[in-house]
Amino acid sequence: MVEHFDAGTRTRSRAFHDKPNPVFPDGTILAFRAGNIPMRSDEWFMSTQVIEIFAAFLKGVSFPTFVRWRPAPGF
Repeated sequence: MVEHFDAGTRTRSRAFHDKPNPVFPDGTILAFRAGNIPMRSDEWFMSTQVIEIFAAFLKGVSFPTFVRWRPAPGF
């Protein structure tokens, strides 16, 4: 899961792509110590894609073309 918080607008967005993962259907739970997060099947990324997204953020360049953003669900 990749999320982005814009401090200026105080909005949080979640990344998704156009190739839903059939292994993780909508509603699959990402479980960790802080809690459980239900995910959509198009929000699961390969580790190489996550690296590309973070590298773009760090360099201050446009995100890769495969990533799109939608409002993140509330906490």
